[in-house]
Amino acid sequence: MNVDEQAIRFIRNLVQLYFNKCDLSELSKKFKKEKVSWIGTGVHEIGMNYNEVSQLIEIERESWEGCYDIIEQWYKAVPIGENGWVVYGELIFREVGLKTFLLDIHSRFSMVCEKTKEGMKLMHAHFSESDVGQNENEFVHKALVKDYDLKLESVLKERTELLVKNIEALRISQTRYEIAMENTDVIIFDYILSTKQSIFPESIGIKYGINHIVEDTVETAIKAGLVHPKSIPGFRELYEKIEKGEHFAQGVFAFIDKDGNESINEIFFTGIFDVNENPVHAIGVMRDITEETILKSEKDYRKSMTQDKKFAYEVNISQNSLTTLDMDWFEMLGIPQCYSFSDMIHYVVKNNVHPDYILLFEKFNCKESIIRAFDNGQTKAYIQYPAKDLNQNYVWVQNTMCIIQDDITGDIKIRCYLKNIHEKKEKEKALIYKSEHDTLTRLYNKGTTETLIKMYLASEKGGTGKHGFFIVDIDYFKDINDSFGHVFGDRVLSEISEKIKDAFRENDIIGRIGGDEFVVLMKNIPTGEVAMLKAKQLCNAIKTIYTKNGIEQGLSASIGIALYPNDGNNYKALCDNSDKALYVGKKNGRNQYTLFEKEKREDLEILA
Repeated sequence: MNVDEQAIRFIRNLVQLYFNKCDLSELSKKFKKEKVSWIGTGVHEIGMNYNEVSQLIEIERESWEGCYDIIEQWYKAVPIGENGWVVYGELIFREVGLKTFLLDIHSRFSMVCEKTKEGMKLMHAHFSESDVGQNENEFVHKALVKDYDLKLESVLKERTELLVKNIEALRISQTRYEIAMENTDVIIFDYILSTKQSIFPESIGIKYGINHIVEDTVETAIKAGLVHPKSIPGFRELYEKIEKGEHFAQGVFAFIDKDGNESINEIFFTGIFDVNENPVHAIGVMRDITEETILKSEKDYRKSMTQDKKFAYEVNISQNSLTTLDMDWFEMLGIPQCYSFSDMIHYVVKNNVHPDYILLFEKFNCKESIIRAFDNGQTKAYIQYPAKDLNQNYVWVQNTMCIIQDDITGDIKIRCYLKNIHEKKEKEKALIYKSEHDTLTRLYNKGTTETLIKMYLASEKGGTGKHGFFIVDIDYFKDINDSFGHVFGDRVLSEISEKIKDAFRENDIIGRIGGDEFVVLMKNIPTGEVAMLKAKQLCNAIKTIYTKNGIEQGLSASIGIALYPNDGNNYKALCDNSDKALYVGKKNGRNQYTLFEKEKREDLEILA
């Protein structure tokens, strides 16, 4: 932007302040106080210094009832000196306000401005009117020529007739509106942003015991106790959105009338803006939704009650209070009647919940966890755990929790339903056991054995210890089946599995991975000698002679051993290396145990 354009822009802004906005106080800030003059269109409208100009401006401020709309305008700048410009042009404008002139007014002007350290400043202004008479001290002529008077009279008559018709139409429309409002629960009100004033129907003032014209709406309503404490933050936020210039805003709030009755109301605001897009007004629509909110809550309640569960208790989490109890359940589980939720949880943890499930139970019923789940959109959760009954026996129960929010108070509440799932859980456990165990020996089957060993070696505890990996193969088992039959053979396998379980600890992993082949992971051994000693003990336990119908058949075991982590740090490596050691033992006569060695694989002991 060049300096000529800067000068034009400066004068244009002055004209806007003077005519459009009538902001005469802001206009005076643009004057060069040391040297400023002003010549208006009145006979004595001349000011030769800042004080005189200010007095002229003040007189005009008091006499103006409206402002002026500029319809057409043009500007031109001529530089004078290094920092000065003469800006001249022409304006066509129309007065608006309480007394509206319908004809356009023409005015010419010339102004002198100077660029200073503080920016552009006005030094001189001169306004003139074209070919019309004007009284003293009048900025705009009021005595129009007769032609204009006749035109104005005609236009005013036409506009007056139209105005009468519009007023009658408006009266009919207002009557229709009032009839409609009397038969609906919708209330329309005005909110004036500059004064923070709300104008309600008189019925609202009567209901809440206040004047229907409310000054400083938000603070007045809150101080009068009309807004429920839980709704105050959202209520403030709604009005802040409108005041900041949002076109639409809405919210749901709980209000309290003068008789102490609570209701749930929805408010929807539509913003109204001036020609400069500044928010000035808002139309509010308020609707009482108490009844439909209660119906929705009851519908949700009935829906949750139709589930295959027995209602147990209802809790106000925000207040830590038990609001409803089913004493049948509490008596069945031996729980005394409690009045606070935390007391009930403390008793149940101490006396009913299985120790292995206490942490899970406490987390499930933690106030912070429940509120966090609701904030994340979760409205239902469940937990399964063993709890003691009156006979002090653990029975499996499922606790299903429905999380809701009270629409009036905003409190978080839960409804919990307990269901006895012991029979179902036992069936599930049986199916899981069957899928993981060998039917004949009741040891882990091949897949489960491999999975458990891999999981243990991958754990922190398993990965840092030293363990013995055994493959146990039964010698001459095929001869047992051939001589005595498969039924006898199955009985022998069952006996061998019991001998293996007796030889190892309860936390060691034992599994049957083939017809007559077993795997054992002996956990946390100090040295390899311990594994070899255990293998020797097992070989001695298994070695047996069976007799049937005068036929004798001997039975023994060959065992291959690999040590973790020296001989392998995963299941496959340990299995391969112990199998190699087993092969050496089989090759050298069976009935022996062999420790895998990378350099020397002949370290074995033949048992007599």
